[in-house]
Amino acid sequence: MKQTVLAVIFDFDGLVIDTESPAFDAWSAIYREHGQNLQLDLWVGCVGASDAGFDPIRHLAQLLGRPVDAAALMADKERRKRAVCDHLQPLPGVRERLREARDLGLKLAVASSSARAWVDGHLQRLQMTAAFDAVRTKDDVARVKPHPDLYLSAAAALGVAPERCLAIEDSLNGVRSARAAQMACLAVPGPITRALDFSIASARFESLADVSLADFV
Repeated sequence: MKQTVLAVIFDFDGLVIDTESPAFDAWSAIYREHGQNLQLDLWVGCVGASDAGFDPIRHLAQLLGRPVDAAALMADKERRKRAVCDHLQPLPGVRERLREARDLGLKLAVASSSARAWVDGHLQRLQMTAAFDAVRTKDDVARVKPHPDLYLSAAAALGVAPERCLAIEDSLNGVRSARAAQMACLAVPGPITRALDFSIASARFESLADVSLADFV
């Protein structure tokens, strides 16, 4: 039987490593230090999409009723987030799915709304750079998720038609991006995105350790 899927395209943040929890935790701590509370249901809308509508700095200023030092807050958030993220290991099932994809003869790519330096830095740290045939980040496209640009760019880099790619995502913005690119998409939400409605995904799993790529090839 002819394979319908020729490539698998992975999201990065929240799927390969859980950088989403440290990001939310960092902002939550900053809010608490200002006597405020960051609601998860507000934050989750921006997960997976760096150009999404929710701006934690603007929101905090609104809650406080005064201007805040945006540069200082952003630097503080990055410091807190990196202190955790620089020690993260791949989530369960990630390395197994990469090996399975290779065994099935599938091409592999990353499509991330994060910056190139962030993604490449972690892939190098984890010695996973060679696992992927292509990496596409926000530095490569005009629009990030939920627009389809990242997935279309990744498919083009692999030389595979979008409809013959399988995307794997942890965020609703990511699933919307993949579906807009005419790709099947598996949802593997993490602690930050678990409560969202992923009914538009092709299937949902609690962990990549539960996924069998062979079932979708």
